Amino acid sequence: MIRRPLTLDYLVSSSTIVFHYVRARKTAERSRSAHHVPGTEAESIFHNAKADWQLFGLVRRNISRLSRKLASRRQASRSRLGAMKHNRDRVLTWIEYIDVQTFGGYNEQESSYRSMQHNVTSYKGKLDPRDFYVRVPPNKFFVEGRVFIKLHTEDAGTTTGDRNSFGFSIVSYGELAYSQLRRFVVVKAKPKENYCLCIPILTYSGKGAGKKGVDQKAHAIIYTGGDPPERLATEVGMNKTPIRVIPSRADEKLDPVSRVNMGKMFTVEWNTKVKDIGLVDKSSLVRLLAYWRQIINT
Repeated sequence: MIRRPLTLDYLVSSSTIVFHYVRARKTAERSRSAHHVPGTEAESIFHNAKADWQLFGLVRRNISRLSRKLASRRQASRSRLGAMKHNRDRVLTWIEYIDVQTFGGYNEQESSYRSMQHNVTSYKGKLDPRDFYVRVPPNKFFVEGRVFIKLHTEDAGTTTGDRNSFGFSIVSYGELAYSQLRRFVVVKAKPKENYCLCIPILTYSGKGAGKKGVDQKAHAIIYTGGDPPERLATEVGMNKTPIRVIPSRADEKLDPVSRVNMGKMFTVEWNTKVKDIGLVDKSSLVRLLAYWRQIINT
């Protein structure tokens, strides 16, 4: 049997069969009742229309069968595409590792890099558009003392974070990058250039400023609520007055081990999606800016 493709003309011809059948049947009924056409001729018209209807039934069944087959093929294609996407990162990881082994470039770091590549994962979550969006007008939002969250991406290096956690991805030139949600405080706005200078808020994996290698003198406690949290026992060198943040919502709270690092600055463009946390208290803002200027000028 020659299978006719499912086209618009094919469907139109099928609809035409139905139309002619209905018209022929009505004509036959009128001819019988009014005796305008002999009964035999009316019967002939009726039987021809019935044959056309049976042909339409065959066409309709073929269309249904082809539709089911097409749906089955689409589902199989979706399954294959899902499997390809699932394995895409792993394939890219192995390609990059093969390039490293073939062309070198890591030497003694190769073993660390190999461990890193085995644990690359992709974060499947999405930023909530109700919280994260581009602020308009930006100059009203990005003011000194504004605290916000944004998606921050940086070079993963060889020691950044836990390789088994979400956030690692391979970017251009086969390099490994790490992305995470990070909190910032605006210390200087640049309205003419549409960006601002910010300092980060970090917990250092719950260790606070007492983590090894951290300059405690460049850090201060930053908190939400009435009373500031106590310093950790390892933070003996952190002597600055805690910075208080007034949250924009009652459910916005900073981690008790949050520390603001005034010795490191980041540039944040105003067309970035951000989530509002709140504003630094006015009295705390004066101290924060004074601390920041003192540190960057030394």
